[in-house]
Amino acid sequence: RARLKLNHVIFQNNIALETSGGAMSIDTSTDVVMNDIKCIENHATQFGGCLSVTSNSDDGAPSSVVVSQLHSMKDVAGRRGGSVYIGRSCLLTMTNSTTKDAMGAGAIYVSSAKALLSQVLVLDSTCPTDSAAIMCVSSNLRMNENSIVSGTTGRGLKGNGCSLQVE
Repeated sequence: RARLKLNHVIFQNNIALETSGGAMSIDTSTDVVMNDIKCIENHATQFGGCLSVTSNSDDGAPSSVVVSQLHSMKDVAGRRGGSVYIGRSCLLTMTNSTTKDAMGAGAIYVSSAKALLSQVLVLDSTCPTDSAAIMCVSSNLRMNENSIVSGTTGRGLKGNGCSLQVE
């Protein structure tokens, strides 16, 4: 049973000033389930233009989030994860989702975390030259079932100290 459940929600033109999660910030939260979420033109100064999943409390449990049908369009992060940022021992399972026209170091950025991307489209991202549409840093990333990265200005995928499994 989900502790937090979001269904059929639209987040548009939100700004997270000096912080993360332009539309949504999930911090130290377990059993979060999201379905049919649309993020449009949200902005985070730091991480995750649409969604930031972290565990910033030393005493708290790592966040655990399951997302189905997340549609992120034109979301921006000033630093990492134009669409989605997953950090600090957290777990994200994302299925049947699309990020389009994201701007930031990685449309999807996984840092010291674990992520499963299944049937995920990452389209037309713009990222710095030392980055990629999907960034995996000191993490465990698994991509499968017809995930596609296309049209990126920059690399498609970059790993640094990452355990990567592509099926």
